Amino acid sequence: ATGVATSSVTLRWSASAGASGYEVCVGTQPGNCTETGGWASVSGLSAVVSGLRAGTTYWWQVRAVSAGGVTPADGGVWWSFVTVAPAAPAPSEFGKVAPTNALTRVDTTNLALEWQASSGAISYRLCIGTQPGLCDVVDRNAGNALSHVVSGLQPGTVYWWQVWALNASGETPANGGAWWYFVTRNDTTAGPGNFQKTGPFSGTLVITSSLVLQWGPASDATFYRLCVGMQPGICDRVNNVRVDGTSYVLDVQGWQPGAYWWQVRAVRQTVGGASFEGVLDAEGPATQSDEGQWWRFVVPHRVHAPIVRRQ
Repeated sequence: ATGVATSSVTLRWSASAGASGYEVCVGTQPGNCTETGGWASVSGLSAVVSGLRAGTTYWWQVRAVSAGGVTPADGGVWWSFVTVAPAAPAPSEFGKVAPTNALTRVDTTNLALEWQASSGAISYRLCIGTQPGLCDVVDRNAGNALSHVVSGLQPGTVYWWQVWALNASGETPANGGAWWYFVTRNDTTAGPGNFQKTGPFSGTLVITSSLVLQWGPASDATFYRLCVGMQPGICDRVNNVRVDGTSYVLDVQGWQPGAYWWQVRAVRQTVGGASFEGVLDAEGPATQSDEGQWWRFVVPHRVHAPIVRRQ
């Protein structure tokens, strides 16, 4: 027999007339009883052996015992079986290649995502989403290819992506499980013109409970949308709040210590249809500041309320 489970195997035999009991031997060679610790006494017509090695040939024999001596089964012929082959290891560690993490001004059409080969991989799974762990844009098996071209992405948008190497033993994520992101280029022919954030500079350590986020004006902008979150593209602290000027006072009192990312989009509002001529009733195309680059500030373990002095 082949493909025998290593967890446990049951050996069985027919009864021998006049036997008072039986003795079993199992080993990697005929007559070698390493797995049973010698000839092991058994009272019934079966024995269970466990803890066997994968992909190994084992030999076994049973003999009937009586006052007159011992009689081996099958005239003394030893039987053999082979345990199931060892499982192949999961695919090896590997990494994503392009586009590089946090790349901005990425084309929205014919974007090639590339990754390294993983030893032992049978295929690869590619995921692209609007936040880490979400495959709402692309979720597909890429076969054994090491790249995939995607089109139809939205301009001025943050996308996150990950690749898994797959085989029968499991899956291995690229870069140890870290998701990468890229930002597609602005479409300033449809939306407002390019503009920049002015402060606080990226990497600023917040020392008071309030923070003034500022940016320059964008041509053809009707208003702005501000996003603040714990990762680029994730607005889990300030969710695209509308701002009619070029600054916003942010209260960080009580925020969890750590790094936060922020971005502001200029929005050009479109004009309504004929029955509502002249009415601004819908948001139009938007342009991200700094051509898609997100800025970061750090909240320490303790922030202080602003100091107010009387004049």
